[in-house]
This record gives sequence, structure tokens and C-alpha cells, in this order.
Amino acid sequence: MNDFRPGNFQGAVARFRDAIRQEGKRREIPELQAILSHERRAKALRPQWTKVAWAGAAVVALMLGAIPAYERAQERQRESEQEKADAVLLEQVNAGLARSVPRAMAPLMDWAPGN
Repeated sequence: MNDFRPGNFQGAVARFRDAIRQEGKRREIPELQAILSHERRAKALRPQWTKVAWAGAAVVALMLGAIPAYERAQERQRESEQEKADAVLLEQVNAGLARSVPRAMAPLMDWAPGN
């Protein structure tokens, strides 16, 4: 029974192959060609998804890179508005200092005998 002659070995392999094929048909296991064709289709789709993934990653990177630029622009705008407010305040102070009489004393100047 354990005879290792070449003819018996090939016969045993052939019987084993037939048994595996019958079991595969009985259990509805897909054949090798079906599996390979499915893998080929999956590989054909994979590069498209890879491109989409890279494009998505590029968009995210650009958005993250734009955040500091946006914050700097906002900061510059706030600084500009603050400078304008400071200039207006300085003009008001200078106008008040340029008066010959303080505003609170102006009504008394109308009563002064020199006018």
C-alpha cells in the first residue's frame, strides 16, 4: 500500500486532484480562474482609488497650509484697524490741545469783557 513507485505516485496525485475538484464543485468553491479574474478587476480599480486618495490628501494639506495664512491675514487686518483707531484718537487729542481755551471754559469766554 505504501508503494512509492513513480506510477503509483502520479496516480495518487491524480486521484487527489480529482477528489479536490469534486469537493470544490460540491461546496461551490470558485475555480482558480474566477478568483484570478476577480483579483485582476480589483487591481484595475486600485490605481484609481489610489489617485483619489492622493488627491484628497493634497486637498487636506492645502487646507491645513491655508489656515496659518488666513490667521496672519486676520491679524494684519486687526492691526490695521487698531492703527486707524489710534490715528483718530491722536487727531482728537491734538485738536483738544490746539484749542486756546478748554471746551469746558468756552461758555465763560463768551462773557469775557474783551470780546
